[in-house]
Amino acid sequence: MIGGGASALLGLGTAIGGAVKSKRAKKEMENLERPTYEIPTEYLANLNQAERMALQGLPEEQKRAYVQQQERNQANQLRAVSQGGNASRSISSIQQGNQDSMMQLMGADSAARMNNMQSLMNQRTTLAQEKEKQWNINEYQPYVQEYNQLASDITGAQSLNQHGLNTMMQGVGSMGVGYDAYKNPNPNKL
Repeated sequence: MIGGGASALLGLGTAIGGAVKSKRAKKEMENLERPTYEIPTEYLANLNQAERMALQGLPEEQKRAYVQQQERNQANQLRAVSQGGNASRSISSIQQGNQDSMMQLMGADSAARMNNMQSLMNQRTTLAQEKEKQWNINEYQPYVQEYNQLASDITGAQSLNQHGLNTMMQGVGSMGVGYDAYKNPNPNKL
């Protein structure tokens, strides 16, 4: 009977300890602040920069130098035609060559613009991926680890609580058997 009482008290203490630990872990879990995810600003900056760069291509100095060279070439060709004859046919050819050169300049300008935009967007995308990785490692993973630990603590505390209640019930049962034996010392006399 005394052993049953001690067992019941031990079970009660274990159950209470489990309940306290479970309550504490649940409270910590409720107070756990979940990190938030924000879109890296580089994605938005990419869009803004791409819009600005869509208006630009080759540097102005490079375009100006190209046009100046074309003007010099045209002036030299016109001088040569005026000294050599057959001016109408040659002037037309010079003018066509000049237009072709300007089209080449415009194509190079457009290609440079596209190249610049793609290069910048690639760099910003890479940086955004790194920031996302940084957030995942510094914020999200520690949160998940802490959450899982608290969930494990709650489960363990609940198990401890249940074990304590079972032990207590076994102790109470033992006390009942012991009490019956105390009241009826000779079971054959019933």
